[in-house]
Amino acid sequence: MVNLDDYKPRDLSHGYLWIKFRTSLLDEPKFARMSDLAKAVYLELYLQAGRSDAGGLVLSSDKPASIDDIAYSLHRSDADLQTALDELQRAGFVAVQDGQVDICRFASEQGPSPKVEREQWARRQAKKRALAKGESWTEPDTEPDSKTEPDVKTDSKTDADKDLKTKTTDSEVTQMSRGSHADVTRDKGRSSFDDFSQSVLKLWTAETGLLFKPNQKFLSMVQYWQDEGVTLKHVQTAISESRDKAETPLYLEAVAVNCKNRDPQVIAQKQLEKFRRLSQDNNGGDSGVQ
Repeated sequence: MVNLDDYKPRDLSHGYLWIKFRTSLLDEPKFARMSDLAKAVYLELYLQAGRSDAGGLVLSSDKPASIDDIAYSLHRSDADLQTALDELQRAGFVAVQDGQVDICRFASEQGPSPKVEREQWARRQAKKRALAKGESWTEPDTEPDSKTEPDVKTDSKTDADKDLKTKTTDSEVTQMSRGSHADVTRDKGRSSFDDFSQSVLKLWTAETGLLFKPNQKFLSMVQYWQDEGVTLKHVQTAISESRDKAETPLYLEAVAVNCKNRDPQVIAQKQLEKFRRLSQDNNGGDSGVQ
């Protein structure tokens, strides 16, 4: 019997061992016009996001890094870092919310994390060895990640089930989403969730022409999006940015959140709420003065 654990490489690194930079970045006017400080900080933050392996979010000890944490790790003053972040946010390269820094295009530019790629490699090696020895092979009972291969099963399937790239109609996608979600949740009180998940599947099919059969991981991702305030507009932007990389909507989990985080309307709303809280706090403080 093949043991998949025998083919898992030792995890000697934390996050991405190396990252990719697009050479076309030099041709982007917004980047070219930025100050040398902002350019340097962007490259440093990008490296930190790669080491963090959190879809572009910069971490410190597995928690979102504060501005002070980042300034300390980059050996920069808080003032210089804040100046660079303000410039980068105006140019749309980073999103800064509640003191947390997110690299906007990291997930779409880098692709699957090293952990995902190692798991895929381990499955391929174990499968190849088992088949070469004439042993039966069954895919491990795990949820597929954004770039995993379709499950190999011995039971018969329809042509549409075998090919994830088969085109389908909106009605077929809607029917599958309803059935799958009913089986998983059995929750009649989540109509907004149902509508959103079905709309995501419709949008995915309309934009890519690909079929995706919803599973528990997809439903968890949709719930995460709802909790984070992701809209269909953000999902559509994420699909457009990841068109050459995403084979299933699961790839879009962090990308869609990044799109939401850099949405000018979302940023403006958060700033407005922040000013309102500050105003309320100030008014409350003044009311107590005799």
